[in-house]
Amino acid sequence: MSLDTKQKVFMLLYNEYQKDKPQIYELLRDIPKIVEPLGISEKAFVIAVDKLQNEGYITGSKIFVSVPSFDEKGILPPVKSLNPNSDIKITRDGFKYAEELEKDYTHAQTSNNVATDIIKIDVNKLQLNT
Repeated sequence: MSLDTKQKVFMLLYNEYQKDKPQIYELLRDIPKIVEPLGISEKAFVIAVDKLQNEGYITGSKIFVSVPSFDEKGILPPVKSLNPNSDIKITRDGFKYAEELEKDYTHAQTSNNVATDIIKIDVNKLQLNT
């Protein structure tokens, strides 16, 4: 079993939130550096955060949608972006979701736990621009 984009983003946020001194703000201030180890784009990260909030697994994300613009080919669709000052927290449903993900993954693979091996990214090692 491999985690999809939304699950990867959730586990990244969940694992950071679980720390004694979570650094969610630092994660969000340098999204390009956190998406690279996850193997996803910045756009996919923002969409996943938006979905997680809509589904009730997190709260506090501030998603902005740009005003549609025009070019020579016509209207360009609006672009979503995440405010780096979002105060993201895991909800009760989010904790249940994390347990389900870890349980499902443990059943699928006993030798390699994605939730700890891939998704736990050490914020201090990323050399974020703060």
